Parts: sequence; C-alpha cells; structure tokens
Amino acid sequence: MSVPPGVAVDPPFRVLMVCTANLCRSPMGERLLRAAVTRPGGAPAWEITSGGVQGFDALPMHAMAAQTLQERGIDVDGFASRPLSREMLEESDLVLTATRAHRAAAVQLAPRTIKRTFTLFQFARLAAAVPPMGPMSPERAGRSLVAEALLARSDVPAATGDEDDLKDPIGLPIEAFRRCADEIATAVAAIVLPVGLGPARVVHD
Repeated sequence: MSVPPGVAVDPPFRVLMVCTANLCRSPMGERLLRAAVTRPGGAPAWEITSGGVQGFDALPMHAMAAQTLQERGIDVDGFASRPLSREMLEESDLVLTATRAHRAAAVQLAPRTIKRTFTLFQFARLAAAVPPMGPMSPERAGRSLVAEALLARSDVPAATGDEDDLKDPIGLPIEAFRRCADEIATAVAAIVLPVGLGPARVVHD
C-alpha cells in the first residue's frame, strides 16, 4: 500500500528472540511469532529476528526444530544463525529471551535495553494482563504493548523458581522439541492477543 506524500509512517516494530546458540528455541520463537503476526497472503506485521548469546554465523536451524515447525505448517526457509550483538539488541523494540540467564546476558551487553528485555514467559504473563487495544497500526500496537506490559509488572505476580525459563530440547527426542514449540506457541498467543493480531488483525491508521 502506497503512502501519500507528507504522511508520517511509523517505523517497524522489531522483536528479537534470544537463546544460547540460535539453533533451536529462538529460531522456533522467531518463526512462530512471525506466523502469528502475518496476514494471510501478506507480510508480517512486525519484524522478527533472532540471535544467540553463544551463537555462530550462518548455521542452519537444528534439524528437529525445523521438523517441528514444518509439522505446524511454518516456513523454515532462509534461516541462518547469528551471534547476539549490542547493535541487534539496541535496534530492537522488544527483546524476548528463552531464559533468565539469557535476559541477564542481553542486558549486560546492552544495558539501555533493560526496560524492553523480558523472558518470553515473563512477557506473555504481562501481556495477558493488558486489556485489548483499540484499532491502531501494528507498529504502534507493538510499542503500546511494551509500555502497557511494563505498567502491569506491579500487578502481575513474579514467577518462582525456573518458571520463566524455556527448557532447551537439544539432545532430547523430537517430543521435547514439540513440547518446546507448544510452550512457545502458548506464549505467543498471549502476546498477540491484546493487540488484535492473530485471528483478529489490527488495522493500519
């Protein structure tokens, strides 16, 4: 859709998924969230990428992670792993990590991102406390969601123990990858619900 001259366009809302090697959990999170915010026949409403705190450049997604996504009808083409960098973090509007340790590593690398860096499960809990938003562009909806989630922190009980950690399925049978994908998908559904993405789409201003 073309934009008339002189009309301001919101910059893309960028989400970065983070795990250890960027081979399993964060790639599955990237692709599952991307699918959730993609209109049928259209482009994703948000820009979603991933990286690893101990990642390497240009490795393929773990074979069982790819298989798990394909079983769900999720496209896995074009993926290549990336090591996490400060620039990646600072360019993101929302950083979602697999575990609390990954969150700590991300914030240590880019301290200015502390207010927009959460574990995936933590942000899903906070998003579940955010009331539905009115119609707005996906970009504004994403930024509003982060702001509202921060406000909700005082009302949402903190997790105990390792409840905020998404377990690593690498080295385990395919069933562990499927459980991991199920847990990611549940968190993703909670995240996109307040902004009207998924089955009910937000509209552009």
